[in-house]
Amino acid sequence: MVKIIKINPEHLDIEKIKEIGKQLRSGKIVVFPTDTVYGIGCDAYNIEAIKKIYKIKNRKMNKGMPVLISSIDKLHNFVITNETADILIQKFWPGQLTIILPKVVKAPEILTGGSSSIAVRQPNNPITISIAKEVECGGIVGTSANLSGNKEPITIKEAINQLGDEVDIYIDGGTSHKKIPSTIIDLTSKPLKLIRKGPISFEDIKDTIKNELDQ
Repeated sequence: MVKIIKINPEHLDIEKIKEIGKQLRSGKIVVFPTDTVYGIGCDAYNIEAIKKIYKIKNRKMNKGMPVLISSIDKLHNFVITNETADILIQKFWPGQLTIILPKVVKAPEILTGGSSSIAVRQPNNPITISIAKEVECGGIVGTSANLSGNKEPITIKEAINQLGDEVDIYIDGGTSHKKIPSTIIDLTSKPLKLIRKGPISFEDIKDTIKNELDQ
């Protein structure tokens, strides 16, 4: 039977957050709202739980798993930043920009999809940030809560219809605001590359970098 926990993002229930955190730390799989679409995740340092998500989504292992972090000071658990990344983080986080950066040695290899980098984002959603704070590494896997190739869900009902009872906990936080996945850019090579279009335009990203570096 599907377990649903309803949380109001404007009035967080701390007891519910603590219970979800306990489940995440024990390796459970959770579906949750973000500021883009609904995501499916787990403790980003729990390799067995990450494997479960690949299986649930029917996702190819050569496709890395993005990480949603609770705060910028948790980035060192996953990636190595640079000046360009710092500029974009200051401008667009928390928000709808995912940045691919070089992986740090201690982060799980399974997050990379066989590369040497990890996609990271600090989402602008209090529920997501609060549950990410509950795990020691400060980050949760944050891939969309759909079967690979299907439409990304913007409501908990849409997520349940695709993933069913293979998920341990569903968090109902209402309809996602942006309704489309985040913009993804790759900063592991120069010039930077647009990997996926999203709410933040590539032109705005390039203008931000140029304006800051020209000062």
